Amino acid sequence: GKLVLVLRCATSPVQPPPVMAGFFEVSVSREDIKFHCAHFVAYKGFRERLHGHNYTLSVSMRARAAVGSDWGGVSADGYVVDFGDIKTLARKLCKELNEHLICPTRSDVLLVRTVQLGGGGGVDGAVAVGASAEKEGASGAPLEQVCIECEDGASFSIPRSDVALLPIVHSTAEELAHYLWVRLVREYRLRALRA
Repeated sequence: GKLVLVLRCATSPVQPPPVMAGFFEVSVSREDIKFHCAHFVAYKGFRERLHGHNYTLSVSMRARAAVGSDWGGVSADGYVVDFGDIKTLARKLCKELNEHLICPTRSDVLLVRTVQLGGGGGVDGAVAVGASAEKEGASGAPLEQVCIECEDGASFSIPRSDVALLPIVHSTAEELAHYLWVRLVREYRLRALRA
């Protein structure tokens, strides 16, 4: 894999920036920071067919120059951010999405329910029918299904373990990028606070 580390200054690519004038940027892009998933985009009056994509995640983080520091956002240990931590977090987030159906839970045209099969009944008013009612997972626990009902009448029932329920409106690349960015920043800050 390749690691791309870009360090830029606002005024010159070689000289440190004047105080408050510049920023530093670290970019992490590796072939092993990726995920493969299925999705469909749905909005009022439209639904794509279910299909899949192969995504590669690249992360760029920027630090502003700090007052009173020759090199601004560079910490005492010489880093803008620890890109090893960024790579680890990015891989973790990709692993959570890999080989899953991306399901937006904030859609205004999809009804998304989790239904528990087993024990003769269901959750959220859904009832398991026939042989499905007796099915159990490998651990003996009842199976969970995610049921997605679309505005156009189409419906999907997928094992819960195969679905990534995300707090997004549409499963577009743009909303996935925003979701991943928010998660990455939140988890990176939590790690920094624990250190």
